[in-house]
Amino acid sequence: MQTLRVHISQRSLDELADDFGQPPIGSLRPTLGGADPVLFELGAAVLNKMQMFGGDDALFFDHLALAFQLHAAQTYGQLRAIDPLRGGLAPWQYRRATELMSARIAQGVTLAELAEACQLSVNYFARAFSRTAKMPAHKWLMNERIRQAKDLLLNMEMPAVEIAAACGFTDQSHFTRVFSQLEGKSPARWRRLRLCDWRQYRPGAQVGAAI
Repeated sequence: MQTLRVHISQRSLDELADDFGQPPIGSLRPTLGGADPVLFELGAAVLNKMQMFGGDDALFFDHLALAFQLHAAQTYGQLRAIDPLRGGLAPWQYRRATELMSARIAQGVTLAELAEACQLSVNYFARAFSRTAKMPAHKWLMNERIRQAKDLLLNMEMPAVEIAAACGFTDQSHFTRVFSQLEGKSPARWRRLRLCDWRQYRPGAQVGAAI
């Protein structure tokens, strides 16, 4: 049996409410003894992600943290219904966010850093980026990591372990698992096939959706 403990600070809940123009949440009022399928699925996503890919994907866990906070605030803190986001990021904000993620491909970046660069709150940035890019920031970053890894696989004589580090993966095993899941084959096999037929590879082409 696995257990996941989640800590949500009062400050984060109040900032979330303020983001939506609503009064502070106050204390949460959970239903004792009742099952919460949403929290269960969010917890399972955390555990599955850590078991499969490790715990170093800051953007992924930032997004999950926001999901935990929003569900808790709406279900147990009386946060009123939220109006759908009508707009996305301004062009300069989207450009700044994607440039920052690309520049920090090896080190990683947090939602807070991206939001600050765009002069937005974390919650608003996360929603606006998803609306503009049609995917969450953590998926955009994973796609970019795979795109850069493909370029290195074909254009430089680098071993997989060095490519993994250069593109922000935890280690070679992490790189191989993610790449294989998205591309349907290992990095080594992908490189062999593409080097045999350069016409199959178009640098900069969009990769499939990441986990």
